[in-house]
Amino acid sequence: LCLWHILYNVLEAFGPGGKAVEGAARVRILDDIILLSQCASPDRFHRCATAIARGWAEEFPQSQSVKTFSDYFIKTHLGTDFGKSGWYYGASPSGVPRNHSVESWNRYSTKQTNKQTIT
Repeated sequence: LCLWHILYNVLEAFGPGGKAVEGAARVRILDDIILLSQCASPDRFHRCATAIARGWAEEFPQSQSVKTFSDYFIKTHLGTDFGKSGWYYGASPSGVPRNHSVESWNRYSTKQTNKQTIT
């Protein structure tokens, strides 16, 4: 997964219409995930990621939705493969861990296929 997909999944996990996690918690979580994506090494990512995710629930103790989201994020994006998905810069030190050009081509190709199907 690339960062875009992580953010997309996160917004979906925020609940129906993305409304279960709102306000300051929502901004903090998104900012922290973008900050995590900048980690330059697996070691730094590992040290920061779980602490940050657990910190969300501690910072917003009154919000069960933040606790639920924190558990989801740790399990889904920091789980057994802990950061091996390549969504942070340090996962691919010799190259850019993004697949935007592939995603762009897929989007273009899908649109072209859909146009041909409709006409």
